[in-house]
Amino acid sequence: MNSAKSPWYIIKSQVPKDVLGRLSRQVPNFAGKILCQEYGNDVAKIARKTLNKAGQTLADGEQIYEGKQYCLRQKQGTLTIIDKRGRGEILKSERGKLEGNLSLDDIDKFQDVGQIL
Repeated sequence: MNSAKSPWYIIKSQVPKDVLGRLSRQVPNFAGKILCQEYGNDVAKIARKTLNKAGQTLADGEQIYEGKQYCLRQKQGTLTIIDKRGRGEILKSERGKLEGNLSLDDIDKFQDVGQIL
């Protein structure tokens, strides 16, 4: 039995990605909510690490990072990820509670960033 830990940026889920991909095509809003619950904590962790390494801190204490596709914001412990391509807010993490509508593309992009950090 291999007990070696995967790198922190490898996002894991109990639901296979091919199943989630089919759900995303058939019922996108429902799948987005499942993806948020399955992957949201990992995406939030990568977003926070991005803010800490590359974000700007504003005078009011808010951290912000503007990428090509996403805007990351964190103020008073509330993390918000906004898709700049028109989908709006895709993830909000506040006091341990996750809300959002993630796509498989979002998860892949954040995992790619996690490998770079």
